Amino acid sequence: MRLPLIVPAALTLTLAAQTAPQTLTQTFNTELSGVNAMLNQLKFQEAAAKVQSLLPASAPAFEAKDGQTMGASFDNARGYLALLRLNANAVAATGQWEKSQEIHEQRLAFAKNFAEQVDKSMTTLEAPWTKAVTEGKAYIAEKGPKAASLKESIEKLQGEIKALNEKKVTFDKKQMEDLQKVRIPQAQKDEQELGEIEARMAGYQDALKRYPMFQKMVADNRKDAADMVKDADEALAKSKTSVAAQAEEIKTFNAQQLEKNKKNKKFKIEGNKNWVDAVMNDKSNLTKIDTPRNQAQFVSRLLVLDPGNKAAQSALDNLKAGREPFFVEKKVRKGKK
Repeated sequence: MRLPLIVPAALTLTLAAQTAPQTLTQTFNTELSGVNAMLNQLKFQEAAAKVQSLLPASAPAFEAKDGQTMGASFDNARGYLALLRLNANAVAATGQWEKSQEIHEQRLAFAKNFAEQVDKSMTTLEAPWTKAVTEGKAYIAEKGPKAASLKESIEKLQGEIKALNEKKVTFDKKQMEDLQKVRIPQAQKDEQELGEIEARMAGYQDALKRYPMFQKMVADNRKDAADMVKDADEALAKSKTSVAAQAEEIKTFNAQQLEKNKKNKKFKIEGNKNWVDAVMNDKSNLTKIDTPRNQAQFVSRLLVLDPGNKAAQSALDNLKAGREPFFVEKKVRKGKK
């Protein structure tokens, strides 16, 4: 019995993979080093634009036509999520943490939707398998003994005919008539029925043998999809925490400054500016950061919080020029060499 069901990718042999289109995972792996090079060169805007150009116009969907298609669907989903994460990181490097958070929200929404598609497809695939396995077990339990009985009866008759042909036994006229008119025709019917039973049992036995592999494929697919959701959820939570923690730090700082300067009528809080100025006034806030790239990302964030901040802009310009963030070019006095 042949079952028109999808089997695990491991059970499907195909040559089509040789000409399969490039998946988004392959795109990500190919382009990652170039994007990282841009980020290390402090070309944050260029890196963000590059990653954005790699994203497809529409998010990939899950397809369950066959094992190869399912594998490609997962590769595209993983690649899409990886590209979105890279995009979020590149955007965060420009200082746009809130926009980066939106991309992480987009990642999570996609992962959840993809997981729902996977679950729905797996449920659809499970139905015929479950039906076949249930029917198979019942059929084998019912027809197995019948097949054994038919086989035994046929073999017994074949043995008698062989003995008769070899003249090891003799039949009288009545026995010969019974053999030719009753037993042999019945045996022919029994052989046909036995063949049908054995063929159907073989199909069910094959399904029962492959069922654990199918179950593993279904479980693995659901787990892979769930892991995508978990990863996206954790990344979003981390992004939200960073944005919220910084906002809380600025809010607390401003409140403290208002309290400290409550007798100074001219003192005022100008959004994030007071906090950014205080950060830049303490050079260690920047110099303690380990790499020029991380320093530039930190300063880029300050410039988003306080656009046009001269100290922050100067530090970023220095870093992009390959200098220390607080480098100041010495002016040569006129008349001196």
